[in-house]
Amino acid sequence: MHNRLDLDVASTIFKDKKDDVGSFVLNKINHPIVTELRLRADAQALACLLAILKFKLAKDGNILVSINNLQHAIVDHLVNLNATGYFSHNHHELTVFLVELLNRCHPFIANDKIKEFIEYSVDLIRFKRQLLDTLFQIGLRETYAGEGLRFLALIDISNRELLIKEVNLLRQSTNSRAPFIVVKALNSEFPLAANREKGLLWLISKINSNRGKSDKIKRFIKDDELVLILKDTAQLDVTTWSRLLD
Repeated sequence: MHNRLDLDVASTIFKDKKDDVGSFVLNKINHPIVTELRLRADAQALACLLAILKFKLAKDGNILVSINNLQHAIVDHLVNLNATGYFSHNHHELTVFLVELLNRCHPFIANDKIKEFIEYSVDLIRFKRQLLDTLFQIGLRETYAGEGLRFLALIDISNRELLIKEVNLLRQSTNSRAPFIVVKALNSEFPLAANREKGLLWLISKINSNRGKSDKIKRFIKDDELVLILKDTAQLDVTTWSRLLD
């Protein structure tokens, strides 16, 4: 499995192959590395997380993340892959198989709760599909292949309750045919939370960090109001805006 990983993802968790024994040596694996893998938009990250868990179960001292956290990261990543339609086969069967496998390796769910956990995971897949649809409805389109998975991984590490509230408020207050969204001034009833609170503006910043210059979601301040240009059809003269945030 290790030899089939792309070089960029393999280098995230492995040092260079040792010539004398021809084996891979694991890097120090901490929570930021697990998060980096979660933000990858493919199944190779899932393979890496499984490899890390295998090394952890073998008592490798380079892994600074708990077994329980790794297992939940694997399940969350699997849920996101399924929610974005990454796998063509039955997501329920795959979820059942992997959760039961993880639990056999190191129990993290009581045996009498596995069925309930599986049902919750399948419900979470449906919920995340709906949430992704809602993000797209307000104009946060999937610009690059696999970006939908990145959206969902970011949602997992966001202030999810705040993010969902802001997205729903935007959807309710926006003309779906408008090319941009004007958010009221900071002393209004509906300001967007600052980046540090990990709401919608934070999500946009993280998405922008992986996009090319021409594809970034633009945010402006004009007359003390925040404007989000989310729609592809937006045609605005940026020179008329007082401050560009990105």
